[in-house]
Amino acid sequence: MTAAPHELIDAALDGRISEADFARLQDAMLHDAELRLAYLRANNLHQAIREQAAFLSAASQSASDDNGSFLPTPALPPSATAIRWPVKLALVAGLAICIASLAYFAGWNASTSNQLTGNSTETLLSGHATLRRSLNINWTDQQSPFQDGQVLPQGKLQFAAGVAEIDFFCGASVVIEGPADLDIVSDWEVTLHTGRLRASVPPAARGFKVNAAETQIVDLGTEFAVEVSDRNADVQVIDGEIRIDGGQLDGTHLLTGQRRSLTHDQPTDSALESILTTKQLQLKYQDALASHWLRWQSATQGIAVRDDLIAYYPITSCIQGRTVQNVGPTGSLNDGQIVGPVQLDDGRYPALSSALDFSSPGSRVRTRIDGEFSAFSFTCWVNINRLDNLYNALFMADGYENGEPHWQIRNDGSLMFSVMVDDTQEIKVNTRFEDKPVTDAGLHRVYFTKPVWNDSMRDRWIHLAAVYDLDGRKVSQYVNGELVGEETIPQKFVPQTLRIGGAELGNWGQPFRNSPWFAVRNLNGKIDDMLLLDSALDAQAIRALYLLGKPLGYE
Repeated sequence: MTAAPHELIDAALDGRISEADFARLQDAMLHDAELRLAYLRANNLHQAIREQAAFLSAASQSASDDNGSFLPTPALPPSATAIRWPVKLALVAGLAICIASLAYFAGWNASTSNQLTGNSTETLLSGHATLRRSLNINWTDQQSPFQDGQVLPQGKLQFAAGVAEIDFFCGASVVIEGPADLDIVSDWEVTLHTGRLRASVPPAARGFKVNAAETQIVDLGTEFAVEVSDRNADVQVIDGEIRIDGGQLDGTHLLTGQRRSLTHDQPTDSALESILTTKQLQLKYQDALASHWLRWQSATQGIAVRDDLIAYYPITSCIQGRTVQNVGPTGSLNDGQIVGPVQLDDGRYPALSSALDFSSPGSRVRTRIDGEFSAFSFTCWVNINRLDNLYNALFMADGYENGEPHWQIRNDGSLMFSVMVDDTQEIKVNTRFEDKPVTDAGLHRVYFTKPVWNDSMRDRWIHLAAVYDLDGRKVSQYVNGELVGEETIPQKFVPQTLRIGGAELGNWGQPFRNSPWFAVRNLNGKIDDMLLLDSALDAQAIRALYLLGKPLGYE
């Protein structure tokens, strides 16, 4: 009896479809726009169910131990028509990609397109300025630290020493020397309580305001400086014109070279023109950057000779043509090969270091790492543009077979680490979406963290680490040297051994050799310094790696 197309859709999403039926379904959707739409709707629901299942599987260790979330069933016997689970999963994922492409070329009408995108919402961020760069910043105990490139919200900014350059969204730039205490008021306004400030205001930002000592300094020209201490408050026009509103100088206009005290009859003799300009700060920043970079280069030499090193890919020094060289003791045996449109781009130290950009879906670096291991410690630096896919790859073993790891980021910003325990089992997972269990891959457990990345962190480097401690029965995950998730490995999820085999950096898809389709999991962003160790690093060691490699301007 021939199954109806909608029955074939159910079979494909449940992983029960045969190769012959898959070919029938693909052919039917080539010619039927309504069937393509039905497939996409069913696939969206299926993905939601699978994601909820993953949440539930990680939510409670006790529930997992009692089979409250996982209900193992005997492995299905092989048959002439059944497709192995990973291949079925690839067919389904690839079919969604195929249908999306077919939809475009087949000319789905505008009403269908609007229906699919009508619920999308615009991303919103809160802030009035960005911290362009900082040098030798020492944040006060009361101040949450900011990193270079970070959006600055309304509110207080305090640092005990150092220099910060802030770009306001109106176009004005200010260089502030510490100790400093200020409030970001709006795109057009800042209040300086303590510190030395130099404002550069282009025509587009004319009207930018600096509040100090109960007065408001309104820019009418191009550049001025302000110094506020517990004894005095002075303002000087370096180039252009300002107007002072309020206080003893209310209504006063000052021109180039003129200087006044906002609180006394005479200004102090402090040289306000000596406050660093943007160019001067940039030169000092470049010197500090070079020093920082040399320190990290020295550290990488020590990492490369570690006894527990599995493989190490410091991108700046390991790219030879299309080869990503492993600088560890195993040498070329664990080299990576660049596949697809991987781009070499700036790394954490602009103009001095490099990173690999995996933003195109076909981008990946393939490697093979043989052997068995007693533990895993994986670390890398990433710079994420967007989390486009449901799952976004960091380092992924090919077939996800027994003992093999998957390290990735979910689209909500949560880190994920897992190791396959028994790839012969089919697992049924209960969800709140359906009254019947949903089929998952073999016996494994995904260890999630809370969301650690969001849109406000675009174009910022972050250090990620995952430690799989088999002897200690523990999985620990870190961001910028800080622990963000830790779970015990339940006994039923303890693998007999750890291995890697064929694997990919920045993507996943090669294992499905019997099909042209692959799951889209490329990381839309850059990766640098991928480090794989056969040991379980403790929190102190992870923190030390972060501090050695952190970009300038990071705490």
